[in-house]
Order: sequence, then structure tokens, then C-alpha cells
Amino acid sequence: MILLSNIYKIKSSGTPEKSKTISVKPLKPFETAGFEQSEEAITNSMQKQQEKLLMDAEQKLENAKAEAEQIMEQAKAKIQKEHEKWQFEKESLYKELKESAYHDGFQEGKQKAEHEFQSYIDEACSLIRLAKKEYADIVDQSSADILKMAIKASEKIIGFTLEHQVDAFPSLVKQAMLAEKDAMHIYIYVHACEYENLLQYKEELQNMLSNQAELTIYPSHEMDQYGCIIDTPHGQIDAGIGVQLNVIKQKLLDLLEEDQVSENR
Repeated sequence: MILLSNIYKIKSSGTPEKSKTISVKPLKPFETAGFEQSEEAITNSMQKQQEKLLMDAEQKLENAKAEAEQIMEQAKAKIQKEHEKWQFEKESLYKELKESAYHDGFQEGKQKAEHEFQSYIDEACSLIRLAKKEYADIVDQSSADILKMAIKASEKIIGFTLEHQVDAFPSLVKQAMLAEKDAMHIYIYVHACEYENLLQYKEELQNMLSNQAELTIYPSHEMDQYGCIIDTPHGQIDAGIGVQLNVIKQKLLDLLEEDQVSENR
């Protein structure tokens, strides 16, 4: 909920004035050319960025799996080597115990041999369990690291676009308003840093609505820099950059879950 105390309002020294409509001069064609792109073009651009991030994440996951499999193979080779060493030592120990059995008694020598053999078996089983655990830990950790890297990459890509293309943020607002273009009044809350920028596009945003609709833009310090709340009679819409990042994060999580399910089959 946006607090009115956090919204900039113009007041006189005495009583508050009635709200004034801010008039905006029409922008020149070359100033709004980027903003007038179609809804489909905006959506396709965001989808292409998301698809590229998903492909990069999937490739990193495959690389991590290959690395984990290599470690698993190395562990198997180590186990095989230890097994061969154990076989050799077993034969040597058996001969040694067989010889000592003549002095210590056959039964005592047999029990000693069985005890020694069992210790080697336990060690081999422990190595196998350790290798499997190491493999699983590497895959899980790699998945978490890939998710973090992909989200950071998403933040950088979207943040760079919003910072260097003045019409990018208004385009996000426009796309979110398409679902509420029939509303009779719309209040848009943005951070103070983006208030002046969005205000330049108010007339174009207003033209998306019906002739009788009221559109008001408010600055608020409670919002994130690229945050945006659209308040309508039907409820609120979060059109900020966080929504875009959450969509990408969810798709990456779905991708990792699908991969883990296929691995367990």
C-alpha cells in the first residue's frame, strides 16, 4: 500500500490547493520513436533476453555435470586402484597369516584374517559413498551458483537497458497498462528519479485510455528506482523491474527442477 505521506504534493503556505493537471507538450517524432514500438516488439525483446539467459544457464549446468562426472570417474579409478592394492595385500596377508597359523593356531589366524579383510571392505564401501556424496554436492552447488549468476546477469542486462534507453522504463509501464486501458482512473507511483522521465510520456499514456479516464503520476521515495505500482479500480499492478527478474528466476528454477528429475530417473 502506498502511503500518501510519502508522495510529493505541492502545497501552499496555508491550505492545500486543488490538484492541478500537468500539461505536457507533445514530443517531437524522433524523441518518441523508440517508445511507439508495438507491444509485440517489446515483449519479443524481453523474451529474447530471457531465452538467452536460460540457454547460458543450461550450458553452465551441463559443464558442471561434466565436471562432477569427471570427479566421479576419478573416484572410481581410485577405488579400483585401492581394490587392486587390497587384493595384493590380501594375498600377502593370507600367506603371512597362514604361516603364523602354525604357531598361533589355525582358528585364531582365520579370525584375524577375516577381521583384516573386513576392514578393507569397509574402507572400499566408505570410498564409494564418499564419491557419490561428492558428486551430488557438486551438482547441487553448481545449480545454486548458476542460478545466482543468471539472476545477476539478468539484473545487469535489464539495468543497463533501463539506464541507457530513456524510453525503456516508460515502455514497461505502457505494457502493464494495456490490461487496464478501460479503467476510469489510473494512479501511477514511481521513484522520484524516474518521475520526470515518465512525466514526459504522460500524454502518450493518457492516449491509451478512454477520453473520460483520469491518469495521475506520483513520485514516491518508498519505491525502488525502477519500481512501479499502477493503482486502478480493479486493484494494483506491480510493473517494476522486480517482476521481470522474478519471471526469469522462476524459469531458471523450473529448468533446474526438470534437470534434477531427469537425473533421478
